[in-house]
Amino acid sequence: MVITHTTSGKRGALTVDSQQQESDPIDGLKPNDHCAVVGYRGDDQAYPVLLVSLKTLQHRGQESAGIATFVNSTINVRKGMGLVSEVFNDKLSDSDSYLSGNVGIGHTRYSTAGTKTMENAGPFLVSNSLGHIALSHNGEITNADALREEMMRMGLTFLTSSDTEVLLMELARDITAYGIQNGIKIAMDRLKGAYAVTMMINDRLFAIRDPLGIRPLVMGRFGGNFIVASETCALDILGAAKIRDVKPGEAVEITERGPETIFVRPAPRTAHCMFEYVYFARPDSVIDNVEVFGSRIRLGRELAREHPVEADVVIPVP
Repeated sequence: MVITHTTSGKRGALTVDSQQQESDPIDGLKPNDHCAVVGYRGDDQAYPVLLVSLKTLQHRGQESAGIATFVNSTINVRKGMGLVSEVFNDKLSDSDSYLSGNVGIGHTRYSTAGTKTMENAGPFLVSNSLGHIALSHNGEITNADALREEMMRMGLTFLTSSDTEVLLMELARDITAYGIQNGIKIAMDRLKGAYAVTMMINDRLFAIRDPLGIRPLVMGRFGGNFIVASETCALDILGAAKIRDVKPGEAVEITERGPETIFVRPAPRTAHCMFEYVYFARPDSVIDNVEVFGSRIRLGRELAREHPVEADVVIPVP
C-alpha cells in the first residue's frame, strides 16, 4: 500500500493509491525508536539522492518508507509499507514527477511491537499559516501522550497515534507563534525523550537533535550538494565528505551555502544510545567520531575479560 500526499492551499489533499489497511488501536503504544532519517539540499536530484540514502539505511527500518520533496511551491509526500525498493521505483516515472526537486527529506521506520500501520509511516506533513511543514523523526517522545492531550484541549486535531505527529504539531505551533529560532527552543524545552529530526518548512531544510544526543545525526557535502542522515554510510554511498555530526541540542538550517547553526543548547551530559554501537548501526558507520565496527571489537574484548566462557565458536546476531 502506498499513500501520496499533495498539499493544496492551507488544508492539503490526500489521495490513496489502494485500499487502506485497518489500524491497530494499540499501535501508538509502541516506541517509534529505531528509524532512519535523511535530508537533502542541492541540485535538482532530490529523489535519486534520497532513494539511494534510504536504501543504504534500510537496516534501520524495514516496516515503511517515505519521501517528501518541495516542488512547484508545495511539499509532496509519497510513502508506503515495506522496503524502500517496494515503495519506490529506481527512476522517476511520469506519475512520480511530483517528487522531483532540489530539497527533500526521507524516512524508514522500524517498530518493536504490535502490527504495521500506514498511519504511522513517515514523513509526516502539516499545513498552516506558515505554509507546509514536513518532518521525519528517529527517536521516541516520552511525554507525547501529555502533549497530545494538551494540544487537543486547545482544539488541535490528530490523525494518528504516533509520537512523530505530536513532535511535528509541537514544532509547528511554536515556530508559527514565536519564529523559527525561539519556536524550536520552546519546543525543545517541552519535548522529552530522543529525537533526531529532518524537517522542511516549505523549501527550507532543518536538522534538529535532542539535547542528550541520544540518536545519531550527521551532515555531509558532495559537490555543491548537502546531505544530512542518521549514519555516515549514507554519506559514503554518495561520495559525500563528512562535515560533522549535528551536536546534541543543536538546530541547524541546511542552506545553499551549507549548514548554518541556529543555536546549540546541549544538556550537561550526553547519553548516546549504546544499542547504536552494538546492534542498530551499520558496522562501517562512524557515530559521534566513534567507528561502529571498532567499538564492537572493543566491547567483545571487554565482555570476554569480564565474563570468560569456554566456547567452540562465537557467532554474531543475524
